[in-house]
Amino acid sequence: MTNLPNTLHELRIGVRMLLKRPGLAILAAVTFALGIGLTTTMFSIIRGVALRGLPFDHPEQILYIGRVASGQPGVSTVPVDDFLEWRAGQHSFEQLAAFRSAQANMSDRTVPEVSRLAFITSNTLHLLRVAPVVGRDFNDADEQRGAPRVALISYRLWDARYRRDPSVISRTVRVNGVATEIVGVLPERFGFPDTPDLWMPLDLTPAAARGEGQRVDVFGRLKPAVSMAAAATEFRTMSMQSEALHPENRGVQAALMPYTHRFVDPQVVGTLFAMLAAVFGVMLIACVNVANLQLARAAERTRELAIRTALGAGRSRIVRQLLLEGLLLATAGAALGLIVATVGVALFDRAIVDNRPPFWFDIRIDTTVLAFVTLVTVVAALAGSLAPALRATRSDVNAVLKDEGRTNTGLRMGRFSRGLVIAEVLVSCCLLVVSGLMIKSVVTIAHIDYPYATDDVFVASVIASDAYATDGARRRLADRLDAELATIPGTRAIALASGTPEFTSG
Repeated sequence: MTNLPNTLHELRIGVRMLLKRPGLAILAAVTFALGIGLTTTMFSIIRGVALRGLPFDHPEQILYIGRVASGQPGVSTVPVDDFLEWRAGQHSFEQLAAFRSAQANMSDRTVPEVSRLAFITSNTLHLLRVAPVVGRDFNDADEQRGAPRVALISYRLWDARYRRDPSVISRTVRVNGVATEIVGVLPERFGFPDTPDLWMPLDLTPAAARGEGQRVDVFGRLKPAVSMAAAATEFRTMSMQSEALHPENRGVQAALMPYTHRFVDPQVVGTLFAMLAAVFGVMLIACVNVANLQLARAAERTRELAIRTALGAGRSRIVRQLLLEGLLLATAGAALGLIVATVGVALFDRAIVDNRPPFWFDIRIDTTVLAFVTLVTVVAALAGSLAPALRATRSDVNAVLKDEGRTNTGLRMGRFSRGLVIAEVLVSCCLLVVSGLMIKSVVTIAHIDYPYATDDVFVASVIASDAYATDGARRRLADRLDAELATIPGTRAIALASGTPEFTSG
């Protein structure tokens, strides 16, 4: 077995041999850098988007629970009546919690601003194992109708608007025109469920008629000994019981899934994995290119290797020497590739920041990514150097020492090199076809022919305060908006709706 001094000696020889042909060594290292850099960038993105999960204690226990109705696509939110029934009847979760996203006009002694708002049940932070860094959490009394209005604020808002002043606790602000007391500040980077700046208690008073009124998103934390399959069975049973008791629930079933699956489109994740497969193809091309370069170097060193063999160096030692040289090239490429990946991740983060991505998106180079880079580096070194090393050590020593010219071994190496080029062209063509299809899909999605007019159509949102909580007040507000908007010059038609029109090709 090779000891450490021999390995260090072989490494020194490898460095010396690479420095004899610096141009070729730099070309091989840069080739590796592009392949490893692109692969690491895509793996970091996929890990941050789909694999890392929620930044909470035991995130695998947190599940989203929605409704699936027969004849309707996708998973929908849940009426308050169903949530209350589930919460009272289930035994699979430690607790169930609910939330609803909205927008709010927030004002105090500083400039008013529009902020994202999340209404949450009082047990939400307890389920997530999160506590305010300043102040207190919500309690059950805060949820009761008629209770004093209270709110939690984000760390970002606390820093930007109040300069981290601890006296912000108990300060009164106006949220949608209603006086509200700030009772706590949540930790930095906390953004559940969609990076809001305000959190307020969720009113769970059912509507007069079942199934009407507000709808909420539901999630829970599984008990340690309960699987998602067991919980799904329990909720399926409760759905059947509810269907038998309430005609409004006919054809409706509960749907359980990991929380992140609800808010990240599976097509997006599939596209990311397809892109990872594509960059693995680029990595394969890089390995083939380096293998050809190593093959060229081995052909130049045929006489040197033959002399070393004649002097007693075994084939395994020569192969090991060539593999060490390949590992040195791959390591240099990995170092450069990490720089490429760091820049790529930074550019990707900058590109999505304006879209307010989900709070759990955490795309960075961490220890798992470094372990991935290490694995890719070793595989790349083997892929780029093993075959050339084995080919180079098959030479007929006597023939090489007698004749420095072209030998049968050189001819075999030429055939092997041509085979590598053919493989490289084949992989490149596959990548070209896949890339073309992906680009065509993106262009097609971007140019959907909607079945309604879109030219000269403008959309605006209106945030109504609690003064417009009743149907009559909202109707009067709608009539006033309709009348005043009609006076704007150039206006041909006005429509008021609770949501914007959507169209799907499926």
